[in-house]
Amino acid sequence: MEKNLSTNKIILLLLDQLAVLLFWGGFYRFQFGADTLFRIQMPMGDIGSCMDHQRYGAYYFLKLLFDLGINVTDYYRLFFFVYLISIGLCVWLIQLLFLPFFQTKEKWDLIPLLGMLSISALPFFNLLFSETFMFPEFHIVYALAYLPATLGVLALTRSRWVTGILCITLGCLFYQVAVTYAAMLITGWLVMEAGYRLNRELVLRVAICDALIMTIGILDYRSSHWMKALGLLETTAESKTILPEWTETISRFLKSYLLIHKNSMELMPSLWIPLIASLAAIILLSAKLLQEEKGRGIITLLLLLATEFLLLAMIPVLSGQICPRITFVFYTMQAILLLGALSRIRKISWKRGFAIGCILYLLIQGFFCQRIIENRYLSNRLDELYARLVLQQIRLYEEKTGTQVTQVAISNDAYAPNSYEEVKYSHDQVNERVLSVSPYLLLEYMNGPEFQMRHVEMDPEVFDTHFAGKDWDTFDASEQLVFVDDTLYWCVF
Repeated sequence: MEKNLSTNKIILLLLDQLAVLLFWGGFYRFQFGADTLFRIQMPMGDIGSCMDHQRYGAYYFLKLLFDLGINVTDYYRLFFFVYLISIGLCVWLIQLLFLPFFQTKEKWDLIPLLGMLSISALPFFNLLFSETFMFPEFHIVYALAYLPATLGVLALTRSRWVTGILCITLGCLFYQVAVTYAAMLITGWLVMEAGYRLNRELVLRVAICDALIMTIGILDYRSSHWMKALGLLETTAESKTILPEWTETISRFLKSYLLIHKNSMELMPSLWIPLIASLAAIILLSAKLLQEEKGRGIITLLLLLATEFLLLAMIPVLSGQICPRITFVFYTMQAILLLGALSRIRKISWKRGFAIGCILYLLIQGFFCQRIIENRYLSNRLDELYARLVLQQIRLYEEKTGTQVTQVAISNDAYAPNSYEEVKYSHDQVNERVLSVSPYLLLEYMNGPEFQMRHVEMDPEVFDTHFAGKDWDTFDASEQLVFVDDTLYWCVF
């Protein structure tokens, strides 16, 4: 029996790895964002920013690799597959965590089982999580954040407190969102283990676990202040963790929360599919809890929703960064609700129907993730095309005048969008248009090591004469590129 169980777990792990490859494998071809180009051109400058953001584990690990002659962008495919393997392991561990809530004395029904496995994959198989793939230079960092955090949650559920806290701390030292993810996961597991029965023990266990985990994040944030005070840390950038405009930040978060429910932050059609999934889970779970646990179960559900929402809001509100790579933990919260609903349904026809809905929901996420991947390469190819056109004009000018261009000054026109019109699904740095963010780094990347031009400030007189008030929809070298002696003045459309 134990041998069969072990074999089944190994088969499940292999299937998870295959699913990850099918879901995210399209990012295998090298792609870049503005941060990637910065890492390629100035590796230690980008690595140093990890220290400014209290990602000490990421800083020392990346610095060690760099000192050993390993620049992560040069070994992109190696670290990409390490990242995929880590995601597969995280999904597998989540499945092992929640599988006991679905085990019955009767023979397993395949469809509910597939539904449960699909929901368990949702925390890492969703559109918001796609933004983590926009940073090839950070793949190994994300891997070393979320895998230890998941292992930490598993340890906490086994009452191995020291191991659990150490693992989650390690994850936090690489990327702080791992703390939120771990707290949301353990909260959902504790509530399901208690059968949604509200009692003192459940409240204490949730409070202690969440307090311990969030304390890790708070200590990580405060650590830079203490280290600076002791003279142990010197940074060139101030911490960006607290924004003073609380009202504005909270308002932005609530709007983003609504946008997630509407279209997963503009990464799928505006059909309110995530909202439908959440409402279906809440309504079904509420109905079953009213039937089985009376009012106390509903109170537990409301407390769970409030706790998960506060955990989701914490980092975005404190940091002011409300972007997909942070808010993707919304899908961890949603997975907890869907798992809870599926585990409480007793009637097999309803169970199968709900499971099929969950499977379709994951397939919808996968379908639009493939559109994200396609759009990513389209965006990168357009970036490269326009950089080549500018470099071509530079060479033509040099051949015509005999003057070598040694300086480049760049500005944007009245409206330089964050993404190309041809790119259908984008938000924040998901399919970001590098041309309007770091055009100089783009020129360096496309021209290679022989690029010798310095980046200088735009001359106000040149800008007023040629570019002020202009707003182009397409590239026009005759109007957007102005050469004066050895300097190119470029206005990005």
